[in-house]
Amino acid sequence: MLQRSLNLVVGSLRARKLLISVLAVIAATGAVRPADMGGSRRDIGTAHVTLIGTMQSAGSFSKLVTVHVPPGLNVLTVNLPIPTSIEEGAWRQTISHCAISSSATPSRQKDEVDSMGNHYRVLVFDKPESQDIQITQTIDEFAAVARLDEPLPTAPYPLRFVSNSVTDYLRPSKSAQSDDAAIRDLAQALTCRSRREADAVCRIARWTFGNLSYAPGRYIDVIDACTALSTRCAQCRGYANLFIALARAAGIPARLVTGYTLRGSLYIPINSDESEHLSMDVPSASHAWVEIWYPEVGWIPYDPQTSAGFVDSHHIQFATGGSTDDERPFIEWSADSRTFRQVRFEDDGVYARLSDHISLHYVDQSGIGASSHILLERQALAE
Repeated sequence: MLQRSLNLVVGSLRARKLLISVLAVIAATGAVRPADMGGSRRDIGTAHVTLIGTMQSAGSFSKLVTVHVPPGLNVLTVNLPIPTSIEEGAWRQTISHCAISSSATPSRQKDEVDSMGNHYRVLVFDKPESQDIQITQTIDEFAAVARLDEPLPTAPYPLRFVSNSVTDYLRPSKSAQSDDAAIRDLAQALTCRSRREADAVCRIARWTFGNLSYAPGRYIDVIDACTALSTRCAQCRGYANLFIALARAAGIPARLVTGYTLRGSLYIPINSDESEHLSMDVPSASHAWVEIWYPEVGWIPYDPQTSAGFVDSHHIQFATGGSTDDERPFIEWSADSRTFRQVRFEDDGVYARLSDHISLHYVDQSGIGASSHILLERQALAE
């Protein structure tokens, strides 16, 4: 569901040359609005931008889910994913406590951990009345760190070793069709010259980013990999499915990540007189991205809509799975008759407090070209 805007903006920026260090506390304001750019603007022509440095975010976060309950239900089950503290490669997430409250009292509830290690709170409502049930999920304190100053792993490609614990993430699925001929051919064309896994993955990330357009609409309308490839349009889960399918077709284990992104803006100066800078505006929204497995370090997150080799510190990870086929249904229900209206739900996230400490160095490696898109990358591999 996430869509980001990346633009080159002409204007002054009070920061050191090619280095930005920002410490800011942002108050929640509700509605998401584009940043006030000011001055003139033009598209940047660089095909990809390399960033070196660190990004740290901390605060509190609440997610409100409204379930519209129609009449005639026997049982309504709500599966709430619970974020936990994790560390994967150069990205770390710390969750202190997650509280859940409901406007309607559930008949019963329990905590579960699935086969992939995801944590859930399961709320069951027997014969619920026709109403709107509001469920609030509050994270009292979270912190996320993205370290872009660490080089990517140096595993050779093709991979010489894949752990038995991740072989399931090489198999095709209904939404990530890595056995499709067109996907196999594209994966081969993209990675045939790669000698390191990280380079192969970055080539896939660059292609996915540069050749798909964001398709507005409801995020529950999931686009599979073949559809994303043929139409060149997708939402976050479509980007993720295609990225996963291409990686698996190239012999690289890949899996889906679901979670939330927090509203915020990132500004990076790109020229010596500090008159021009990149801006990235991120809304609060449900989102999906990808993790790639490396023999040396395990899983490393990628967001194929915007980045290669990292996700920024405004991501909160809730759950992982092989692809969108493996996502646990958020709501399940049973009824006596098929004449009832389908159960619908909406979610909205807001932070009460958010602080960012960003220190990023911009490196222009590709020069000015015709592309109006920007791919944000981690530190380039040393050859």
